[in-house]
Amino acid sequence: MKEINKNRYMGYHALYGNPIKRKIVRFIYLIIFGPLFQTSFFKNFITACLIDPFKVMKIRTIGIDLVLNISSYTSKRMIEEFKLSKTEEKTQIWLKNNLKDGDIFMDVGSNIGAYMIFVNKLRKLKKSIAIEASSINTKELLQNIYLNRLEKNNIDVIHAAAGDENKLTVFDIPNVRTADGHGKVTSKIGKNIGKSFRKTYGDHSIREIVNLRRLDDLFKELNLIHPNVILMDIDAHEVNALKGMHNILSSRLLRAIIIEVRESTLKDVERIVSSYGFICKEKNIEGVGNIVFTK
Repeated sequence: MKEINKNRYMGYHALYGNPIKRKIVRFIYLIIFGPLFQTSFFKNFITACLIDPFKVMKIRTIGIDLVLNISSYTSKRMIEEFKLSKTEEKTQIWLKNNLKDGDIFMDVGSNIGAYMIFVNKLRKLKKSIAIEASSINTKELLQNIYLNRLEKNNIDVIHAAAGDENKLTVFDIPNVRTADGHGKVTSKIGKNIGKSFRKTYGDHSIREIVNLRRLDDLFKELNLIHPNVILMDIDAHEVNALKGMHNILSSRLLRAIIIEVRESTLKDVERIVSSYGFICKEKNIEGVGNIVFTK
């Protein structure tokens, strides 16, 4: 894997590493992408179809051009990270080296679809499957597919949470801003569910009832072919998701997996995936990081 461009990383660190700069940037984002744009002056232009209601950002990363909608400062920050972060560039290079034309790609925890757009511009894929639990992010993911003219690229967007059983469940999210990736499946529906989550994120956090699905059952129900490459980033839910993927992990078609893990989930993820004959090729975990498996 080629050396990461240090200038890109330093640019990211300069923008987000300094807490004062972070606050200034956040304030600017709130003005530009928040209430100011929602004033009647702008709304009149939108409803008159004189300007496009999408607030788009165009980026280029490792030679691939993406167009992404910005509906909040959170999504703007995530897009900047996707372009400038050393970790994200490393993942992008891994996908470039492991995805082939004609592959089936699955992204579990697609968020607003940056990687889904990236891989479909990188390779001519047979099919792409996006799994996203948040309805807010799913909406933006669909918009980004449209903005990049990928409607005909055989992309299946599935609004569901990956897990080890099939049922309705509570999905707590800190706020209603797009691209916020800190949602949490709380497993049961009841009046006390989400209490600990609200202690962390405050009473303004909200709960969404979503379908929790074993991906094996979902693939069977939708008659989907097993993927060749999987990207998973679901904020500490990866162990339960893997438990519901026995058939997928056993498939001869699957040859590579990259999973974001925590130190708390690392051992279980390694144990489960390795039991299907995969070899851990790369592991760099300091709190949170990616682990790579291949056959």
